[in-house]
Order: sequence, then structure tokens, then C-alpha cells
Amino acid sequence: MSLFYKETNAESTLKLYNKGIVYKAEVIRPDDNNIVDFHRGERFLYGRVRSDSTPVVLKEQQMLKSIPSAPPDGAVRAVHFVTDVFQEMTLQFAKCVSLNKIVPDDPFLSTLKAYRAYVSPHDLYADYKKVIFNEVAIFFHNENVRVHNFDDFAQWFRRFSQRLLGDLRFTFPGFMKSKECPILSSGLAIEIAENQDAANDTLKVENFTQSKNWDFFVNTCDTYGFMIDYNVPWRIVADIDSEIMRQIARRYGYVNPYDLLGRAYRAAGPSYLIEGLRKDMYTLYNQVRTPYWTERETDRVGCTAQKAHSSDEYSFAEFEGAYGFYYFLDLYLFLRIMEERPELADKDRQMLITDVKSAVKSNNTTSAPLALFERIINKEFDKVGSFSYIKEATKIQKDISFQKGERDARRMKIDDDFSSY
Repeated sequence: MSLFYKETNAESTLKLYNKGIVYKAEVIRPDDNNIVDFHRGERFLYGRVRSDSTPVVLKEQQMLKSIPSAPPDGAVRAVHFVTDVFQEMTLQFAKCVSLNKIVPDDPFLSTLKAYRAYVSPHDLYADYKKVIFNEVAIFFHNENVRVHNFDDFAQWFRRFSQRLLGDLRFTFPGFMKSKECPILSSGLAIEIAENQDAANDTLKVENFTQSKNWDFFVNTCDTYGFMIDYNVPWRIVADIDSEIMRQIARRYGYVNPYDLLGRAYRAAGPSYLIEGLRKDMYTLYNQVRTPYWTERETDRVGCTAQKAHSSDEYSFAEFEGAYGFYYFLDLYLFLRIMEERPELADKDRQMLITDVKSAVKSNNTTSAPLALFERIINKEFDKVGSFSYIKEATKIQKDISFQKGERDARRMKIDDDFSSY
């Protein structure tokens, strides 16, 4: 076991703390302004939220570009302008190797390769849901809960959510803001090494910070607009506010970081509400419910006997017909409040849910009301907006979208469909 650096997390809290201080002093030097701890402060959600704290997901079909300097056995992709800048930086490394300006045989910091970059948050969430669904099933089992229908299940699920959510997340937008969703899901991060252990500080120091090429790596990353992850030194992250990133992003029509986060990413909430939540709840209900069971019951005259019970079985078409959009909108808003835990009184939370539902119905749109809702529950507002405020702000946003041509026929059709629920 190393005397100065941690090699695993299986040590006392005091030792891990002290060794963490030593590692930090080794990695973050006074003159290095691009080595960043992404586990702390506002950087924790970098690339996964907009400036208003709304969780977002990359529009991957139009934004991703394969990185040429990746191993030939697998496709590695990042946001297009990030790929372009990374390729320019790899050429700079190759040039310096040929001129003997850096050590040529460093396994990681001489010839740069992209081993890992964008990871689909939808794929990560699909795996994550299996764990959460299992937690819910265990709760129902431990509490000996038997549900007769979906309404019965939903009441118990809400009760369970008040215990579970906060530390854990259930919804997709909640997952995007959780520690379970890595920065790789942003499309802005690239890993230049594989088979590394982020918990082993000894190897991180030996393989990276003590490399003869480390200073060149740090300075060159800074020049090309890349931050280095303090906890994972083989991971570099595009600083979208740096001059070179802005310059290359303009090739693709993005004028500044706010424009990028506004147009290259979309809000994670509306699409999950429309396409995901209902399917998830249908799946979870069928995982939890017991088709048949018996319970010993006592009648009015004191006689006891085993009585048979069953739970309702639905086809998905029957489920959709029985539980419409506003049923799941109400559930979605409740779950997001439980996940974010805003400092609101119960009556204010319920008023917020009521106001958002009213705004959605009166304006035939989900995006603007949900965006305002996200800002409120993430404490961007000092107090809950009234229905009149939400309604007016939603109407303004809707009018702006029409004027810009952003609300296409398909979006309008979806919004109109919602008004019928």
C-alpha cells in the first residue's frame, strides 16, 4: 500500500482524506489554470445543463463526428468541433515528437489517441433503470404490498418515492443531473488512455503527472481549449468558452457557448415525458405486481378464511387508453420535485404542479412550461411563479418560436394532441 497516494478506496476516511490532499498538491499546481475538479461546484454538471439549470441532452444525430485518431477497432465520437480541435492537437503532438521536443515513447502523452468519448446517456439510463426498478420491487416485497391495479400501484409508488428520491433519481432528466451520469454523455470529453483505474492515485501520478511530457500536455491542452479532469488525468474536456473552441464552433454556425447549449442540446424533460415515463411505469407495474395471491380475512361474524385476490393485467394499448397524458404529467412533476427537493412548502409545491399543468393545457405546448418548472425547482427563482406568470412566459416563448419557425408541423401536431387529454 502506498504511503502517500491512495490505491483503492478501502482505507480509513482519515487516510483517504490526507492522501487526497497530497494527490491534489501533486496534480493542481499554481500556474495550471486548466486542471479542473469536475466533482465540485458548478463544473459537476458541465455539458449536461444549460445556464438556467435545465438538464439537457445532446442532439447526437447532428452533432457527433468520428475521431480519426482512435484505435481502428472501434468508433469514437465527440461533438464535431471538439473532434476538429482534438485532431489539430494530435498533429501538434506528432510534430513535436518528430522534432524531438517531447519524449517519443511515452505510452499516453506522445502519440495521442482517443480511446473513449461520447457515451449515450439513453443507454446509460437504460442500465441505471434496471437497478432502480429492482429497488422499487424490493420495497414492495419488503413492505408486503400487493396492488390490485395501476392506481393502487401509483399511490404506493409515490409514497416510496418520497423516501427514495433525492439521493437517487428515477426520471431521465433527474438521471442527467446525477453522479451516475458521467461527463462523457455531454460529447465534450475525450479519454486518451484505456484500462486505467481512477481510484488509484499512485498509478495516475506515475503514468501521467510524473511523465516527462506532462508539462507539455498541460500547456498544449490549455492552448487548444481543453481542460484536464483532475480526478481522471487522461480525460480532457472542451472548454466551450475558450477562444479556439469558439472559433472552430463558428464553422458549424454556433456563435457562443449559450448558443451551443441552446441549439445543439435539447431539454431532457419533454421527450422523456412524452415517450419514456409511461413505458417505464407500465414496465415497473408489471415487474412489481403479483398476478394472484390469497390472504386470510375475517368476516363480520368472526369467521376467517383464505380469500383469493388478483391484480389487473393491461395490454399497453389498454394502459395508454386508461391513463392519459395529464395523468403522467402530474406524476412527472411530482417525481422531479422529489428529485430536486426545492425549498418550498407543500402547498406551494402543489400550486406549482397545478400551474404547470394549466400552462401546458392552455398553450398546447410542453417545452416552455417544463423549462420554467425546471428553473423554479432548481432554485433559479426566489419564489414560485404564479400561474399568470407561467402562462404569460409560456405564451411569449411560444410566439417567439413561431416567429423563428422553430415549431414545425410535427411539433404543433404533438402539442395539439396533448390538448385533447
